[in-house]
This record gives sequence, structure tokens and C-alpha cells, in this order.
Amino acid sequence: MKDICNFLFTTPSLDKTKIGEYIGENTDLNKAVMYHHIDSFDFRGVGYIESMKRMLATLRLPGEG
Repeated sequence: MKDICNFLFTTPSLDKTKIGEYIGENTDLNKAVMYHHIDSFDFRGVGYIESMKRMLATLRLPGEG
């Protein structure tokens, strides 16, 4: 799971929309990758809006997101 997360978020040629679709799928592995990615951020001392901007800069949410 950690390796998948690292691959998804360190490979610049990957489409951010596809990454968002992948981590949004309702499987245990995809959820684990999503949680690992979110847990990798350090949001201490950062406001809610800035935190969301930082996280969402790494992927694109699906249309219904």
C-alpha cells in the first residue's frame, strides 16, 4: 500500500483525475492508499482551507466529489 501511494504521488506523468478516481474506489486497498496519502500530510498549524488546498493539489476529485 505504501509503495502504491508513493508511486501515485511521486510520478509526475500520472493524470491527477485518474489518481482521484483510483483512491475513490470502494475497495479496501484503495481506501488504505487514500488514508495513507492523507496521513502523510502534516497539517499542524495550518488552517482548514490551506490544508484542503495542499491535499487537493495532489489529485483531482471525481465529478460527483
